Amino acid sequence: MKRHTVRDRVRSYATKSALAFWAQSEALEGLEEVRLGFGYRWDPEERVIGGTIVSLRDGLDKDAIWAVEVDAGAPGATGTAFTWTPVDPSLPQIDLYEAMVRDEEDEAT
Repeated sequence: MKRHTVRDRVRSYATKSALAFWAQSEALEGLEEVRLGFGYRWDPEERVIGGTIVSLRDGLDKDAIWAVEVDAGAPGATGTAFTWTPVDPSLPQIDLYEAMVRDEEDEAT
């Protein structure tokens, strides 16, 4: 949960974990990971919290690649409506019959 400036920047202590989180690093094929920032837009002149923000950036203290306000349903707020389709996970099918048979044969001898 981070405060976003008007230019959609966020600040954090430059710890090893923070630097690793905010950098979009390379991954193995098929195991891509995208780290998103979540928070609110801060108006420093009025000192008030603005809309809820989700943002993508590549590095700490850098401008956002993109930022989206998600308060689309709030009165007077502008934003982008999100739609999604649930995806049921495909669970692996594991057959342990042969392992059980071998185990029973080992116990019998």
